[in-house]
Amino acid sequence: MTAPAPTDARPNTVGLGSLFALGVNGIVGVGIFFTPGAVAALVPGPAGALAYPLTALLLAPVALTAAFLGRALPVDGGPYVWARSAFGAKAGWIVGWVAGVAALISTAAVFAGVASQLAAGFPLPGGRAGWVVLCAVALSAVAFAGLRPSAWVWNALTIVKLVPLGLLLVLGLAVTSVALERPTAGDSVAPAWGRALLVALFPLQGFEVVPVLSGRVRGGRHTLTIATFGALCFAAALYAAIQLTCVRALPALGGASAPLGEAAAVLGGSGSSWVARVVSVGASVSALGIAFGMVVMTPRYIAALGEQRNALGFLGQVNPRGVPSAALLATLLAVVLLGSLESLESLFVLSSSAVLIQYVAASASLIWLSLRRAHGLTPSYVAPALLALGAVGLLASSIEFRELLVLGAFLAVGAFVLLASPGRER
Repeated sequence: MTAPAPTDARPNTVGLGSLFALGVNGIVGVGIFFTPGAVAALVPGPAGALAYPLTALLLAPVALTAAFLGRALPVDGGPYVWARSAFGAKAGWIVGWVAGVAALISTAAVFAGVASQLAAGFPLPGGRAGWVVLCAVALSAVAFAGLRPSAWVWNALTIVKLVPLGLLLVLGLAVTSVALERPTAGDSVAPAWGRALLVALFPLQGFEVVPVLSGRVRGGRHTLTIATFGALCFAAALYAAIQLTCVRALPALGGASAPLGEAAAVLGGSGSSWVARVVSVGASVSALGIAFGMVVMTPRYIAALGEQRNALGFLGQVNPRGVPSAALLATLLAVVLLGSLESLESLFVLSSSAVLIQYVAASASLIWLSLRRAHGLTPSYVAPALLALGAVGLLASSIEFRELLVLGAFLAVGAFVLLASPGRER
């Protein structure tokens, strides 16, 4: 399988800086604006900050696995391309289906969250649904313009979204501990590390979007590895620092509904309402940033499914700008439909669980391809893949049975679509 040659290699490729920004943008989203409270409820005190580096440590072999596969198979598509190369078209399609569904659900849920915040302050006809349509159409139009202008936008949003987080950290360093409320005595809570790591997985996932662009990377052979692994490490360090800052400002962090905003109000002291507003705006900008990153990357998951010669083949069409236009339109329609519905927030947990399936597929693909010495891989690459499988197993141990049933239903639907396609590959 080879990637289609772009009409102009420069405008349709991205370098290390933009790939790193894409990874940071994909990871640092709305999750960090509410997970500190959830983590503190499971692991109280400063120890809760360890949940992020520990989760990142577990995800490190997953990041390396994805980067190695992206480097060996320089074709857009990610998990679908890797599973298809290792196990054939049918297995690849099922993995691609899971990746596409998870990406669509996450994208729609993020748009719903952004629209809810915007609708509260700036009412539009149709309420949240109106904002979903407006944001989805506007960001899709930018994505349709091509990869280079999209890179400019996600670079800018990545920088802007880090400003309020940096402000919170600066306040945390500037304010002395004497000025803060002392923790009150209370019943000790046994740390629930397993669930805490699973909660920390939600804001840390997203680094896997970097190798999806492996067919359009310029630079050395280690560019994907550095960008993928570097984005994960940067986000884990940032989150640990934010958790410590929130713990320091809020003794009852475990019960905080808006932990970063509340921490900013405490650290800012009198007249600090502007600080809380900046953090609130930062949450909206962060959500827009992750939403745009999803608009750019989700169609590439979907387009990979269109490579099969069946009824979904039209999704693989790519315009001269290197944009999978049909898949982008399908993503836009799905986001508008799903993002306008109620109770989408609960689907984030399902999306995280589906991401773990993608990690398993990527690890299994690297093991098989390495043992076969395919695409320049050697058996030495089996080690990180085995570590990745162990990490996934540890993280998955806290998934509830009902969530596994829903994932099984998604797999069954994908299998039905594949078997019902008269033109499927054998």
